[in-house]
Amino acid sequence: MIQIFATNSQDRQSLGQMAINISNILQIEHMDVLIDVTSIESGWHGYCDVDSIDPNRADVFINETLSYDDKVIALAHELIHVCQFANQMSLDEDVAYENESIIAEMAVNLL
Repeated sequence: MIQIFATNSQDRQSLGQMAINISNILQIEHMDVLIDVTSIESGWHGYCDVDSIDPNRADVFINETLSYDDKVIALAHELIHVCQFANQMSLDEDVAYENESIIAEMAVNLL
């Protein structure tokens, strides 16, 4: 199940649907993922934290200062990492960067 928290109601609704689409594309729809669109002081676009005890649970944080399009790309990037963890693969930034725009575009086309 995906839960999304965002102060901006448009982000909450549209990014929520994008998260569902991306999780379906990545075949991680069975996971419990909490997505928080929030201020990230480091300036990062996003980051994720996967539960070390339950790899089917993850928290994803997306920087609220990004444009909508960049939020979607950051969301795709972080959900790729969630997929890597869920499949017991090592975290690979190159794979996430290579595929984030492709996954984001596929998710947009499902709307």
